[in-house]
Formats: sequence, structure tokens, C-alpha cells
Amino acid sequence: MGACYQNEQKKSPGTIKENKEINIEVEENNKPTKKKESLKEDNNIKESSKKNNETKEALKEDTKTKEALKEDTKIKEALKEDTKIKETLQEDTKIKEIIQTDVMKVDIKDNRVNECILQKKENPFEKIDRQIITVAKSVCKLKVETETETIIGTGFLLNFMIDQEPFYCLMSNDHIIRKDIINKNNIIYISYDNEYKVINMKLDQTKRYIKSFKDEDLDVTVIEILEEDNIFRDYFLWNNLETDNNKIINSEIYIPQYAQGKDLVNARGKLIKINKYEFTHLANTEYGSSGSPIFLENSINVIGIHKQGNKNKTENYGEFIYPVINIIKEDIKKKRDKGKYINGKYIWEDGKYYIGEYKNNKPNGKGKKYYSNGNILYEGNFINGIFEGNGKYYYYDGLYFIGEYKNGLRNGKGILYYKNGNICLNGEYINGKS
Repeated sequence: MGACYQNEQKKSPGTIKENKEINIEVEENNKPTKKKESLKEDNNIKESSKKNNETKEALKEDTKTKEALKEDTKIKEALKEDTKIKETLQEDTKIKEIIQTDVMKVDIKDNRVNECILQKKENPFEKIDRQIITVAKSVCKLKVETETETIIGTGFLLNFMIDQEPFYCLMSNDHIIRKDIINKNNIIYISYDNEYKVINMKLDQTKRYIKSFKDEDLDVTVIEILEEDNIFRDYFLWNNLETDNNKIINSEIYIPQYAQGKDLVNARGKLIKINKYEFTHLANTEYGSSGSPIFLENSINVIGIHKQGNKNKTENYGEFIYPVINIIKEDIKKKRDKGKYINGKYIWEDGKYYIGEYKNNKPNGKGKKYYSNGNILYEGNFINGIFEGNGKYYYYDGLYFIGEYKNGLRNGKGILYYKNGNICLNGEYINGKS
């Protein structure tokens, strides 16, 4: 036993040594395993990086696809728009064909509505430019419907003074707004300010002054514009009365018009001949142009109205409007001069009325004159129904004038104010002129 034990004790150091060596070997054997795990980790990272790159590429591709789809959508929308434009052009062509046919039919019935394109070029009309934008808003597209026909044409808003009161009106040709149409109280459709504003007007002669002129010299209809029509003063053109005929022959003119009843366009040409109230011009016109205002180049004062072209389509005709204005002035003066007292009001034939001091059955002293709708027109002194002394005159659109009057006309100092009270014009007047 003891010997055995001793033998075992002797072997122990060797065994420990061997164990150490074994441990070392195990450790050595374990080292590659760690490296392998590290390599595996690296591979995982690489694979993950690859996947990320692939994902990024896929996202880029997806973005490109989306952009391509957007571009494709834009192309489709552009194609749709192009189709609409083509359809519109086709429709315009059809309308032109219909209009040309209608014009030919009308020409056979009534040679007063002949129109002609005189300047042979691709587009005989111009777009409205800055030079004439101030007058363009006063030009009106007109449509008159009866039981048997629809008439289209052009007209314009005009303002001129009768004594010291302005008269506002719409002017066009008689062959657009005829006497038989007026007598039946028809409705006309008026669009102005480049068609941004539209009104439907009943041709009621009991409410407003309406007069048509139809003879060998004149082809004009005039319709009074009332305050209730809500057309502001700024939309009305002015007229210089009689023009020196010798000075304007061979002058350049321009005519803003609703040719074919479509968009507002402009035409330029020369005034080449004058015969009493009628003149010949070479500006282009078409069906729908009748009733357009005519201006001298570089002027915003209307001198005439376009009437028609000749049968041979070699020249166009217009008329001076001053003879019409002179007749209207006489008519309106008579209406304004006549009146009578009814229930404490002095009422004129044009519907305006006065409340205030009176003597000899006429307005005398301080008082107020009103429009027919009840809005105030003037307050101040009167002598025999006429403005005299200091007074205040009110315009449709809110402007007002304060100053001195004599024989119904502005005489002396006066100031024109905007609606908000700011001064518009400060001056001195002689017989109504500053």
C-alpha cells in the first residue's frame, strides 16, 4: 500500500506537466475557432453591407420608376391637353364655316351688314395692346335675340355733357339694335371690360331714352345708361365733337371690335374719303364688327362708328357721331326743361326730381335734385330750375364736384373729389370748361 502510494506521488509532477501541455494545446486549438467566428462576423457584415447596397440601389431604381411614372403622367396630360386644343381648333373651324355661311346668307338679304378683310395677311387683326387698353374696356359685345333670329355685333359706352350734366349711353348700329326690336321691349345682352362684366338690359322706352337713326346718312342706335345699371363712369368714352375733315383725310385710325362675336381684337387702317357724315376707311372688319367705335391713331376720343363694308368687299364705311350727339342733346334738353310739381316734388320728364324752395312753379333757392332712383344728383342753389351759385354735384361712381355755377355751367373755382375725399382735380372753370 505504502509503496503504491509512493509510486503515485512520484508520478504526480509528470501528470501535472502533461495536463498543462494539454491545456495549452486546447487553448491553441481554441484560437482558430475565435478567428473563424471573427471571419464569420466579417462575412455577415459584408453580406449586410451588400444587402444595404442592394436595398439602396433598389430604392434608387424605385425613385427612378416613380419619376418615370410622373413624367409619363405629364406626357399623358399634355397629350390630353393637345387633344383638347385640336378639338377646340376643329370646333373653331366649324364655327368659322357656319359664320361664313351665315354672312353669305345675310349679305343676300341685307347689304348693310357687308364686312371685308382688306389687308391680305395671315392674321388681319391685332391683339389688344397697352396703347388702347384704356378704351378696350368700354367696347361691348352685343347679342340681341328675337323670336326668329340672333344678332351679334359690337357697341361702346359713351359719355358727353348736356349743359352741365353728363349723359351716359350705349351706342351701336341700327341694323344691330333695330327699331322693331326696341318697340317689342326685347332684352339685349351686353358684355364689357373685356367680357369680365355682363348685364342684360330690357329695352324699356318708358324708363330710359332710346333712339334709332336709320337713313342714307346714319345707321345708329343710342340707349341711355341709368345709374341702376351699375356701370361706373370710368368705363365711358369721350367724344370730341365736330372734327376738321380736311385734317383727318389719310389719317391712321384704329377699331377695337368683337369680330365674329369672339374675342376683342383691333384693326388699323386709313381714313381715305369723307362724304358728309359718312367716311370710307381701310381697316379690317368681319361679321360682328358692326357698331365698333373708331378712333384716330394715338387718341382715346371716339370720332365715329363702324357701319359696314361695300358689296365688292374693297372698302369699309363709318359714320361721324357728332350729328347724332347734337340731336340727342336737343332731345334731352327738352326733357330736362319740362317738369311740373306733384305732391311737393318738381319732377322732370326724364324722371329726375327736385325737393326744396320754389317760386313761380319752378325750383328757386336752396334745394336738392335727385336721380329717378332716389340717389342725390345735386345740392345747392337754383334759379328757375338751373344750377346757380355754389353747389355740389354727385356722379354715379361716387366722385363729386364742389364749386361755383352760373347759368347751369361751372364758372369760377371748383374741386373734383374722389369718393374717399381725396382731391382729383382742382381748377378754375369758364362756361363749363377748365
